Amino acid sequence: MRHRFVRLGLVRLGVVRLAAALAFLGGFVCAVAQELPNDKAESISGKKLDFPSALRGVVTTCVFGFGKDSADKVTVWLESLSSDNVNAWSIVNLESMPSGSRGVIRKTMTIGTPKNLLDRSLVISKDSKEWIRILEVTKLNMPVVVLFDREGNIVWKRQGTFSSSIADELKAKIAQLASK
Repeated sequence: MRHRFVRLGLVRLGVVRLAAALAFLGGFVCAVAQELPNDKAESISGKKLDFPSALRGVVTTCVFGFGKDSADKVTVWLESLSSDNVNAWSIVNLESMPSGSRGVIRKTMTIGTPKNLLDRSLVISKDSKEWIRILEVTKLNMPVVVLFDREGNIVWKRQGTFSSSIADELKAKIAQLASK
């Protein structure tokens, strides 16, 4: 009888160890999945920062665009979210654009962005393929709205033009994070 209890104890110990190993590996896989490129970014007002690491510490919403066809749609998102007091930033990746046209695009973005949002409108020009993969972009002309938690992990994302239903879903998720 005692051997059966010892055997059951060893089996339970084995199950606990297996569960611990799986939890460790699961955490490792999640950590790898959240590894984001850290790029030099510049606001269209000229301020430089490291993105996304400079935004850590607070819940942050970023609206990503890839190329000139998404820039106007990104601005609509940024204006709406900012008017609702959401900590929002726009990130337009111009890597796919010829380097000679990037200045013109930046100038157009400056003209089309309200002055109070110039510091929150970032331009990056590398790692676009990696960001497209991470954000699961399906249409390059559509922005992707992304919510980062305080640790800089992506916790929510949607692709599309501005809609109140997506904005409401985002705000609910922000409220949920704020209550933690």
